[in-house]
Amino acid sequence: MKKRLSDGSFKEYTYDRSVRKTLQFNFNSEGEKLVFEDKINQVSRLIFSKKKSLNIELMNTLLDTFIKQANGHEQDNESTSKQEDNVQCKCSMPLPDNTSNDTLFVCEPEKLKDFIFRLQHHAERCTHKLEVTSEQRCGFVCKYLLNCCNGHILLFETSCKVDENYTGNMRLILASLCSGMLNVQFNKFCTFSKMGTMSEYEKEKLFNTLHPVIADMAEQSIQEAINEEFRRTPFILTT
Repeated sequence: MKKRLSDGSFKEYTYDRSVRKTLQFNFNSEGEKLVFEDKINQVSRLIFSKKKSLNIELMNTLLDTFIKQANGHEQDNESTSKQEDNVQCKCSMPLPDNTSNDTLFVCEPEKLKDFIFRLQHHAERCTHKLEVTSEQRCGFVCKYLLNCCNGHILLFETSCKVDENYTGNMRLILASLCSGMLNVQFNKFCTFSKMGTMSEYEKEKLFNTLHPVIADMAEQSIQEAINEEFRRTPFILTT
């Protein structure tokens, strides 16, 4: 330690005192402090077989024990997560390499629930995992074929059918028509969203199905408008 004297010179002092660290504990009452001191004394007697005050040896022992327990919990969590990852890998269903670049498709909730139920039923009677062996895009929906080593086959269609057409395709085409979007605008929307586009043949099939439905809806709308006009317009009788 250096100290500056009145004449401007410095004088060095050497102390043999060890480095100290003071820990301060705050208690709400004297009784709480006494209980804490009694616990410290009990731990000290258990560790050192004789009564000692709170010192560096006791604190190091307590801290080392806590650190070992914390590290043990972390290792257990890592091993558990690795086991979960292995289970997920066993249950995975890899897609074939020749899949389409379109990453999104339409899936109806009821079809998804039915597919989950059939997967659970297969898992109950077969220990082999299912793998996707075929993927076919049908407009905005998909058809998946899954096989296992025992020869079990599962077909998953993401949309219900009306005759030969999928309702998911029909809903999107009808929504685009009702929104007033141009055909080129709708194609751009499908392309940028990576949902895929429909071929002209598929569109023609859907239009042929939707045409009588739309015509009937238009006729109903016109008739309802006429009836509403009659209700609101008073009749004037002339003689």
